[in-house]
Amino acid sequence: MLRRYFMLGLVFGVLTLLAFFVTTLLSGPVGFLFGNAAGFGPSRNVAQIAALLAGAGLLVAAASVAVPTALQPAGWGRKLVYVLPLYLLGLTLMGILLSFSGIGTVGEVIPNLMGFTLATVWTAAAAILSLIAVAVAASRVKLSDTTLRTAILALGVTAVPILVAGLAMLVSVVIVSTTTPSLPNFGGPGGAAGGPGGAAAVGKATTPSGEGASAAAKATASGTGAGQAGAPAGAQPGTAAKASGQGVGGGEGRPQQGPGGPGGPGGGFAQLVNVFKIGGGLTVVLALLALGSTWLGIRVLRSPALMARAPSPSAAPDVTLEAGRVVFSGIALAVLTVGAMQLVPVARTNPPAQGAVQWDSPQTEALAKRACLDCHSNQTEWPWYASVAPASWLLASHVTTARARLNLSELATLPAFRKSQIPSSMAMRIRNGTMPPSDYLMMHPQARLSDAEKQQLIQGLQASLSR
Repeated sequence: MLRRYFMLGLVFGVLTLLAFFVTTLLSGPVGFLFGNAAGFGPSRNVAQIAALLAGAGLLVAAASVAVPTALQPAGWGRKLVYVLPLYLLGLTLMGILLSFSGIGTVGEVIPNLMGFTLATVWTAAAAILSLIAVAVAASRVKLSDTTLRTAILALGVTAVPILVAGLAMLVSVVIVSTTTPSLPNFGGPGGAAGGPGGAAAVGKATTPSGEGASAAAKATASGTGAGQAGAPAGAQPGTAAKASGQGVGGGEGRPQQGPGGPGGPGGGFAQLVNVFKIGGGLTVVLALLALGSTWLGIRVLRSPALMARAPSPSAAPDVTLEAGRVVFSGIALAVLTVGAMQLVPVARTNPPAQGAVQWDSPQTEALAKRACLDCHSNQTEWPWYASVAPASWLLASHVTTARARLNLSELATLPAFRKSQIPSSMAMRIRNGTMPPSDYLMMHPQARLSDAEKQQLIQGLQASLSR
């Protein structure tokens, strides 16, 4: 009975955290839209802190089963199976450490899904696999009453932050459901698309509450679309907004045939809010299920029959011998894991340039090559470790994401208004140290620039990209 409730509590606890973090990643802009709503910021902060504490508690609870399982005497083949839960927990802890150290936190490994970085995907995948392995171990491996008691008590402590995270998420969902966004220029979710000439629809736009007019839905008298700030980067003049039926700030009037202004942004915030509501509700339900399972397990643990039962005698393993075998088994699993990683294909391409930068001086070009062009151009120099996973995954995510956001080898494909924003955007990121990212600097120390070199690069980029 204790095994069953431990498994249920562990499963629902991990699923609660996965639902919370996936919801947070997929609906990240919701925090921006409702940042000024009373109580929203504190509730989100409480939920995040509680979720981190719950994650630490679940690791301890899982380890309380994984360690005794790994120390079980067995032949080498079965020993690998016994060590697997502990090994996967180690990979989960490694992913958490990668996140806190800033390694693998820049660049998406899943295209078009912001926030799904290498560190995030690594941690989530390892956590799910370790959950399965620990649950199987708890149901199949002969564990002592002491081990099961410790595991249930660890889950009992962890249930508190899980419940707090769920309740804080519930408060956030209620606030989002009863509050209008902080940005007044966001219109209703059912806006009309721009006309073939790229103009936005002329007419009345609805706010989320169904009242008012959105400035983003108005076009100029000449018919040129006046897309609101925040239009998709790289939008070509003369293109129409997507007719998805969910444009932000759309109007009800007739589409105007303009000479070529960009329409308003496609895809409204309504989807993000819905994702947040659904994910938040799922998080609350899973948190309650985790709490209920753990509470039932503690009730069984405190039952008079179980408390009066004498511990079952078992032969104590030779801890020193088994610990050595655990280490060797862990090394064998690591070799198998690295070998399996090499089977995942990684694209390493350098497409032809389409409008390279005309540098103002050789010094600017040299600094840009050191700090920028390996990722933000089609002139990437792929080192030898770019063919060895997981380093290849990290480099590929850097390059793919960087090229998608800004490719200095394809300036000819960008409209004038987008080009004009590049110098100030790059200058800001170079000054505040977010570019180049810290994990890139670990593998490319030559990209580290002094303050004087940063200023020289900023001035050179402004002069070169303003031509």
